[in-house]
Amino acid sequence: MFENLILYAVVALLGRAFRGDLQISGTAAMLAAIAQILASGQPAYVAVSPSFLVMSLLILRAKRGNKGYWLSVVHHVAVNSISVAGLLLRVHPL
Repeated sequence: MFENLILYAVVALLGRAFRGDLQISGTAAMLAAIAQILASGQPAYVAVSPSFLVMSLLILRAKRGNKGYWLSVVHHVAVNSISVAGLLLRVHPL
């Protein structure tokens, strides 16, 4: 949830600089992917950009009074769960 709160703040700040939802979400996704790459040292984290794009679009819905923030949290949990399942299947194949 902490990452989603940070993303919410980034989307809010970018909303002051850009007008279009795709501009805001695309820039937020790119910044989030760069932050993931810098934090982990793994360039493969560029693959999370589409996930952060969806989360950013959901957060924009939240800013308009819908339940997008919690949907973005559920989306984030689902993406992380799929990633962990993939790692576990590599380590312990069925």
